[in-house]
Amino acid sequence: MTTFTMKAILKARTETEALRPGPTQMSDVPATSRDTGKSGSPTRPETRATPTPARRDARADAVLHDACREGNLEEVKRILDTGRADVNSRRGVGMTPVMAAALRRHRDVVELLVSRGADVSLVTDDGNNILHLACVRGDRETVEFVLSLDGVDVNARNNAGQTAADVARGRGHRQLSDLLLSRGTQ
Repeated sequence: MTTFTMKAILKARTETEALRPGPTQMSDVPATSRDTGKSGSPTRPETRATPTPARRDARADAVLHDACREGNLEEVKRILDTGRADVNSRRGVGMTPVMAAALRRHRDVVELLVSRGADVSLVTDDGNNILHLACVRGDRETVEFVLSLDGVDVNARNNAGQTAADVARGRGHRQLSDLLLSRGTQ
């Protein structure tokens, strides 16, 4: 092969690899032991509130998810400030960072992500929205914050036909279910 052909092949291979989800070699964000999650579903349409960063880094997305799940507010800020992570990236069952924070009762992280453009209208592969997930563990403050947001469908039903009030009731959070019902949810 000629040098020109070899360079063209290497360039094409590098460009193809850059489009694949997973860690990149040129990341500003350190790797964690949990960098193995999926980063999206090919069947779900893209409905982002904010554009994907120009220099998106799949490793940064993974670290952002981990920090949100752990409730590490300072780490979430640091990652978002790099501009390399997508605030609406998906992992696992289609969960976004703001969903992970809501599920784990980290209201301060939820608030930060919303202020940085997190799309609260997205749903997981199971049809759960952020309100469904906030109701799982019964954190009233997180649920009240989510209820105050535009774009959250309070009467949305997941793939099992449950509303957020149904999820709260099913998890034994009767007062939370009553709160949702008093706010006009079904």
